[in-house]
Amino acid sequence: GKIDASVDLAYLKPKSERYEKMIRAFEKIRQQTGEVRLAPIREALGDSFNFEELRLARLFLDKN
Repeated sequence: GKIDASVDLAYLKPKSERYEKMIRAFEKIRQQTGEVRLAPIREALGDSFNFEELRLARLFLDKN
């Protein structure tokens, strides 16, 4: 289906401290590789971060 751009997705945004760590990791990896793939991000952050929350954080990456 189509995505309705008027829907507020803020409730999906990860918790603040974890989110900030994820965004810093995304930005660092993007500077190094030019990409925002999840596996290198998770490797940099460790196993306490799961792919679901990384996907959600990536949704907000360019909306900071």
